[in-house]
Amino acid sequence: SPLIGINIRTKSNLTLRLDYKLDRNVGLNLSNAQVTELLNKEWVIGIGYTTNSLKLPFKIEGRTVILKNDATFRCDIAIRDSKTILRKFESDPTLINGNLSVQIRPTISYVINQRLTLQGYFQRELNNPRSSNAYKRINTAFGIQVRFSIAQ
Repeated sequence: SPLIGINIRTKSNLTLRLDYKLDRNVGLNLSNAQVTELLNKEWVIGIGYTTNSLKLPFKIEGRTVILKNDATFRCDIAIRDSKTILRKFESDPTLINGNLSVQIRPTISYVINQRLTLQGYFQRELNNPRSSNAYKRINTAFGIQVRFSIAQ
């Protein structure tokens, strides 16, 4: 859950979201007199739009098709800063692990009927490590999800 979160929905079905998440874990090891601190900070910025009269950009059998059910467009951008700091009682703190991660997640979902939803998604994540023993990584995922609900 976010430490601070703001969600706004306008009358024209535009949604805006801003979240700030913060967590910190501290572990004490008495056998070697050191403290390990894991610190994570994350900002999430999102924008979305919902419409129930989506006009398709192409024609089917010569006709312009307008989708009558809800179509939702969302795009979230998340920036996460993770650090692992080792603190010994007689020396300066040392950064031993961590990374700066940026995620971009646009999605499009369409409610076909009360039980069936179709969603297209794309996710791109860039990880930039803070320590010299790790490499920069870029992960990409995309696809289509079909959700069928059996609950009433």
